[in-house]
Amino acid sequence: MHTLYAAVVETKGYVVGSANAPSGLHRQEESGDWTHLGWQNVRACGVATSPDDTFYLAAGNGVFRSNDGGHFWRITSGWRITEVNHVVVDPFDLETIYAATSYGVWRSRNRGDTWTKTIHGIPEPTSTFSLILIADQTQQNRLIVGTERGLYETTDGAANWTPTGPRDVAIRDLRQSTADPKFWLAGTEDDGALLSKDGGASWHNLTDFPGPVFAVALSPHDPNLMAAGGYKTGLFLSTDGGNHWERVTNDAPSVQSLAFDPDTPGRIWAGIIEDGLFYLDTDDATLHDAGLPEATIRALLFVNNHA
Repeated sequence: MHTLYAAVVETKGYVVGSANAPSGLHRQEESGDWTHLGWQNVRACGVATSPDDTFYLAAGNGVFRSNDGGHFWRITSGWRITEVNHVVVDPFDLETIYAATSYGVWRSRNRGDTWTKTIHGIPEPTSTFSLILIADQTQQNRLIVGTERGLYETTDGAANWTPTGPRDVAIRDLRQSTADPKFWLAGTEDDGALLSKDGGASWHNLTDFPGPVFAVALSPHDPNLMAAGGYKTGLFLSTDGGNHWERVTNDAPSVQSLAFDPDTPGRIWAGIIEDGLFYLDTDDATLHDAGLPEATIRALLFVNNHA
């Protein structure tokens, strides 16, 4: 079984300096209720974990680390690293952490104690704005980062980057399938979604969406089951590997984050901008309220309780 974590960037009506509802990291309990972990009023954009129960949080003021499952945190990055949008633990080396920021990619070889900026091959400043970074689960030292000007790939642990896929495309989300790692799916600001079925070697556009695609997801049980959503688009599903898409929500809520449930096949969780968390079963197509009212959830993460 897995536990669901939600990284909340802010809540509705957020005002700097006011007593806002807690943002930051939240954990769903078996009862369905939510527990807030760590500091309140943290603009949390992403969360990652390693098998030894170490958590990393991508936040507006840096990268946070917790060695006790998310209760106590410290900032591991210095003043130069801000606006961290995503954080990744290297699946082949738990000492190595990567962070995607608004100013490029950073790498740590010692669990975040020290950091090095690694953007060689990514043009500054036009392409360094990065919202998402994924470490290839099948090839050590290979990562793909989504930038304001397209996708960039590294095969040497972020020392050097080369462009891959369509150019001048603003990437908003990126996922690799665990059911079939050859499948990669990216959401874009103005160009629908991008799909690769050959491990990221080639990409083609999916233009079935009426607006920006802020979030994408791939089922861990079926590589042909995919989800996408964005600003005032609602939730779209494909059951045939991205060839055809259908909006399954009656209205068009603004989707900020998506994740398929690893324990319940066909269930997808969706963070709706300023409206909290919902889930939907593909055989039902009804959005069910799952809590965190008025929250904008930037990232969802399922953690294996027996990892």
